This record gives sequence, structure tokens and C-alpha cells, in this order.
Amino acid sequence: MFDDRRFYRPMKGKLLRQGVLETDRGCPYTCAYCNTYGQELNYKINNNSKYFRLRDLGRVHDQLKILVNKYKVEFIYMAAEVLFAMPKEHRKEFVKMYSRFKIPFFCQNRAEVINEETVHDLETMNCHTCSLGLEHGNDEFRKVMLNRRVTNDTYIRALKCFKNSKITVSVNNIIGFPDETEEMIKSTIKLNRELGMTSSGVNVFYPYKGTPLGDHCFNNDLVDLDKFNNFSNERRESSLIFSEEHHEMINRYYRNWDFLIHPIYTYFGLRVRYLKYRDIILKKLGIYEIARDVYRSQKRWFRPGRAS
Repeated sequence: MFDDRRFYRPMKGKLLRQGVLETDRGCPYTCAYCNTYGQELNYKINNNSKYFRLRDLGRVHDQLKILVNKYKVEFIYMAAEVLFAMPKEHRKEFVKMYSRFKIPFFCQNRAEVINEETVHDLETMNCHTCSLGLEHGNDEFRKVMLNRRVTNDTYIRALKCFKNSKITVSVNNIIGFPDETEEMIKSTIKLNRELGMTSSGVNVFYPYKGTPLGDHCFNNDLVDLDKFNNFSNERRESSLIFSEEHHEMINRYYRNWDFLIHPIYTYFGLRVRYLKYRDIILKKLGIYEIARDVYRSQKRWFRPGRAS
């Protein structure tokens, strides 16, 4: 049914045969910028039920078996907003089942569910990368504006649990919120540096309709409709009504995020600078195409810039 090449996706510099495994549907959390709130409300009103529900482990096992035996996947993307948002006994059964396959995987989790025990479970399953949503470095702003009731100390404790683990950890952030100041963005950068994760990513806030924060922006005439309707800039450029100076400030932090998070005197600081300038140097030397073809012939992924 599908071209076999569609199974290959880049992951940490390599081109791997990947599959998607669904362990649940929805999310038990209701962040103000996310569509989960609307989904939960819709199910409550129309079905008198919850949108978030765990998938039967037998069905998860059957899908995983097909991915491994029929499609020969080398890597799994866990299609769960928060992989370990499940009761402890269910998690233990899931870990036991998945550990029979041990296919390396990427997953998303919340700092609240990360502790020594859950990190050990991830290692047992052969987790390659765990992504955590920080979104903002200011405790009060994160709580009031984003409806994420988790403290900076919780994130710090969670990241420490990965200290002696081989699991790579990525942290997600958002800048460009309404009422956010430059000092608040600096607090997000400062906390990222303190966390010491493997990688850090950033998006610019986008006011999705049907979300509490998105509706707040529309109801208070904070949205530039021309920019909002230009969907090609989603999460890369602010669609809110700010001064020109404020837009330039947001864009500056967005463009230089990796450099700001990883100082040049650190290993990752040197690495992100190498990735940024690698293609520029190779082109100046006239060997870019040769290097690209060699990389691809070794089933590695070669792409300019941050996505490499």
C-alpha cells in the first residue's frame, strides 16, 4: 500500500526505518494553549465521557508485533502526549510487554511523572529520547497563563533523574505569549541552562481557536488576522499585535535559541555551532554535494541547519 521509502525518517543524524505506536488517545492535562481543553469539553458535552483514555495493552502488543515482524521497524515514535500518564500497575504491565521487543523509541512525558523509578522503566524499555514540555521558565506565568501547575524545582528534580542515564532528553519551550516580557524569556533560557538537557527546542506562540489562551487573544483583539491567516508562519513568527520592536525581539530569540541555551564553551554549544555553519563551509569549499551524497549513502541524514 505504501512506498517502502516512507518508513524512513531522520533521527539524531541517522535515517531509520520508523513506525508509530499508539498507547492512548488524548491527554489528561489541559494546558491553556493546547487543543486538549476543547476535545475534553466536546466529549463531556456530547458523549458525557472523557476524551483521554488508555488503549488496551493487548491491542498495543498486537500493533507493535506487526510493526516489528511485518514492517521491520528499527525505531518507534510513541504517539502519546504523555507516555506515562497511566496508573502504576498499567505502566508496569506496559513496560514488561514492551521490554520483550526493546525497539528504541522516542516519547513525550511530563516532569510530574518523572522519577528514579520511571526513568528506570524507560531504560528497561530501551528509550532513546524523552521529550519534556517546559514551555516557560517563570513559575507564576506558567501556572496562571498556561495552566501548567508544575514548579521549576519539579523540572530540576526530573532532569536530575536522567543524569546517569543514556537516554537523551529534549525540552520544549514557547516564547511570544501575550503579556510576556523579555525578562520572562530570559528566565526561560536561564532555566534551560540549569536543567542541562541534551537538546532544547522553541516555538513561537500561535493562538489556536478553541483553546483558552487562543480564545483570550481573539476576544481581546490581540491577533493580527493577516498574519494569523498566513498559516505558513505558524509557530515561527508571532501573529499577535505587538510593536515592531517586540516582534524583532521575539524573532531574535527564536533565531538564536540554540546559541543562547548552549554557550560556546560547552560540548553542545560547539556542536550546534558546527551544525549551523557546516553547510556554509562545505559550499564555500565546493564539496557540499559530495559530502551530502557520502552521508546519504551511509543511511545518515544530511540537512542544513537546526534540523540536521
